Amino acid sequence: MPCSYSADTMLSDQHSLHWLKLAANDTPETQRLLGAVDYGLYGDSTADCLVATPVLANFPVARTAWLGRGPVSSGTHGPLHYRHNDDLLFGYLRPESTTNDAGSVGLEQLSFDAYCAIFGLMTATGFPWLARCWNYIPHIHAMEEGLERYQQFNIGRQRAFRQAGQAYLDGAPAASALGTRSGTLGLYFIATRIQPLPIENPRQISAFRYPRRYGPCSPTFSRALLLPFDDLDALFISGTASIVGHESRHPGNASLQTAETLHNIDALVEQANRLARGGGFSSQALQFKAYVRHNSDRDGIAATVHGLLGQDADVTWLEADVCRSELLVEIEAFATRPVQGTPP
Repeated sequence: MPCSYSADTMLSDQHSLHWLKLAANDTPETQRLLGAVDYGLYGDSTADCLVATPVLANFPVARTAWLGRGPVSSGTHGPLHYRHNDDLLFGYLRPESTTNDAGSVGLEQLSFDAYCAIFGLMTATGFPWLARCWNYIPHIHAMEEGLERYQQFNIGRQRAFRQAGQAYLDGAPAASALGTRSGTLGLYFIATRIQPLPIENPRQISAFRYPRRYGPCSPTFSRALLLPFDDLDALFISGTASIVGHESRHPGNASLQTAETLHNIDALVEQANRLARGGGFSSQALQFKAYVRHNSDRDGIAATVHGLLGQDADVTWLEADVCRSELLVEIEAFATRPVQGTPP
């Protein structure tokens, strides 16, 4: 069973911690933990899920803890652990369920099985909409059966969406897919009983409509997604990179790629404010995760981020491979805003 946490879970000074709240106007006593994810190369993690991506900061581990409004139920379903409240379902793939990631079972089949399990759990618990997925793929650019492993992952993922009757074009969930240097296929997700509002970027072709030059099966995700709770709007921005139209921009220049990535995030925030009931989302107020391919680029990328967003920009810095080999940085983000007329 998942580890037990309370909303006042504390970490030592060897960790950095983000509480990402998915409920408004509640005291700490009424917030309940849906899931905790540790990032870092740390064998004694006590979080639900450990992602093997080095932290590029003064902490060996960075934790993201998702808080909702209780009460919370928990359990297992096939290869998944989960917790849920009335509005949200958090789940993750148990590491032992993919121990043969580099063995006889290919990544296409592993990703298909994982997403079939997710949709089965959603049906069993009564959560019809998949809102946000995080996918971590070992050796994402290695070749497997004539295709990059990322392309194999996309085939399996979309096959599961089609089989389950889930939206895999317009209406697909927000998502990130990053490469790790070791480990097994890892993923965690949030599903909902609240119908999400998908958001696309006018500067980009939708990922699910990419031409076949990027692989036989397009990626299955929306650029961003808005969840309209009763008293707040929650904005999930997918992993975003230096892509305009469908083409990568500024190869070899991490700082220019970062600036282009932030322009794309600005465009998504603008689109989100057209849908958000309270409006007021701003790039400067988002919580970011920045995935950097080469640690040596981190300082230049950080200088660009803070130059454009300010020194107070809230960024967790992680080392990971981006889905295209020429891309040096990918940034995802999250924020909530109260609905107009409700107390802050």
